[in-house]
Amino acid sequence: MIRTAAFTLLVSALGPTVACKKQEADKKEATAKAADSPKAADSLPEAIASREVVGADLVRAVEGCWSAFAAWDKEKFKACYTDDPEARSVDAIPKETEHPADPVVQAGLFRNAFPDLTVELELVLVTANKTAAVGLLAGTHQGRSLGMPPTNKPISMYYAQVTEVDPSGRIVKARDYVDQATLLHQLGLQETDSSPASETPWKEDVRATMKGDEAEKANLAAFRTGFSALAQRDVKAAVAGYADSATYRYMPEAAPRTGSKEIGEALDYFATNTDVELTLRDAWAAGSWVVAETTVRGRLAKDLPGIKESKGKSWQQNLLELIEFSGGKIARHLVFANGLKFAADVGLVDVEAMR
Repeated sequence: MIRTAAFTLLVSALGPTVACKKQEADKKEATAKAADSPKAADSLPEAIASREVVGADLVRAVEGCWSAFAAWDKEKFKACYTDDPEARSVDAIPKETEHPADPVVQAGLFRNAFPDLTVELELVLVTANKTAAVGLLAGTHQGRSLGMPPTNKPISMYYAQVTEVDPSGRIVKARDYVDQATLLHQLGLQETDSSPASETPWKEDVRATMKGDEAEKANLAAFRTGFSALAQRDVKAAVAGYADSATYRYMPEAAPRTGSKEIGEALDYFATNTDVELTLRDAWAAGSWVVAETTVRGRLAKDLPGIKESKGKSWQQNLLELIEFSGGKIARHLVFANGLKFAADVGLVDVEAMR
């Protein structure tokens, strides 16, 4: 069983809309530290302007917001959001409360816990009113703002965010996708065999703006075809949409799958599950990439290894899928999810002990 203190940490750090009474002291500390925090570099773009922001300007706005978080420039970070944004960490454990908290305060709880935090923004994709971004967060847990003594352990993990923005580029809605199990593992609070011990930067940063051209339309159609095949349990047809050298990674696991055989095994949810249902919540294309938010649910057809009476347990995950196409085939497929949510659903962790 995972220690309750660890989950208190995760609620604070990774759930921008989570608020608990036990966090009030931490919030005050984060607010106080934010007031004295260093300013972002001079090269950071000015606060988002009131004029309409699209295309390359929106890409720069996203970069500016992530830079403000890295430098912990509170005012510029605050300017990234509208006055009343809807922001949440998808599939957070414990489940988020109904009343959203200030994203700046919640971000401060995490930021102040890692005073040496660095952020490498690997990917930014934008449409006229939506963005998707992936950042590599690295730092040392040296601060106390998360309600627990510092572990002095390093973290190096990917964090993904999807936003909906107003015409000026300010965030109206934000959905953060992060694996809480990875953070627990790297802080030494709950080690697992599959969680990544650390991450490395991408070889090249990706920036792309939706053009609405035929290539983007074809990539989006190809994704929908493959998703439909998988929803109908036709794994072979789904795998046919991948290039021979394609890679597939479920981000809570350190090792990616390469090639049709391994990818087929990753997609074959149906070998150990029944009542599987896939739902496509949203999908759009930018450059050679497709961004999809999906939901997959099912029921365990047999006990998990070492977990008696897990057969029949229902589970559900909300996913962010980032798919890169090359020559009409999928070359890279990244799936962001909270593996801790699956563990809680099937009884690997005690949800009540987390509260």
